[in-house]
Amino acid sequence: LKCSHFLPAKGTSEARPCVVYLHGNCSSRLEAFDALPVLLPQDVSVFSMDLSGSGRSDGEYISLGYHEEQDLRTCLEFLRELPTVSSIGLWGRSMGASTSILRAAEDSKIAACVMDSAFKDLKTVAEELVCKGRFPWPGFLTGWAFDLVRTEVSERANFDILELSPISRAPHAACPGFFGVASDDTFVL
Repeated sequence: LKCSHFLPAKGTSEARPCVVYLHGNCSSRLEAFDALPVLLPQDVSVFSMDLSGSGRSDGEYISLGYHEEQDLRTCLEFLRELPTVSSIGLWGRSMGASTSILRAAEDSKIAACVMDSAFKDLKTVAEELVCKGRFPWPGFLTGWAFDLVRTEVSERANFDILELSPISRAPHAACPGFFGVASDDTFVL
């Protein structure tokens, strides 16, 4: 994993809160630059990473949160060892938001989450892509194609796309969460 940790200009060695920013699909840790002017003046550090298969990190595939949740777990373990980090919050967009939900359901030490444009589950995303596409498919073909994709993803990326369901994991998170979406976004579910 390739990561960046941004610190406020006030060069103190005291422990301060840290926000881990998680990028969306087909993006990278550079996406965190938009959060820096908001968080750094508040004396909050910002940690960002290129999730596996994205940016400069190794990895052949992205899994839209399924395997990326383990990337996040690794980074949280690292941050918790730093004497300069007190509490940790998560800020994710799209794939990063779904990754945040999956991790928060397993990690009671996360202080809070901001989820921008999270999706509820991968099956619904696939169905929405087909239904809103230029050439919608009949329902029976959609089911057949989904089963083919599910088999291929299982063989290549080693996970079942039916198991990628942030909405089923969200009730297990102990931290407060803020969900946001643009008013004209027609894709977020």
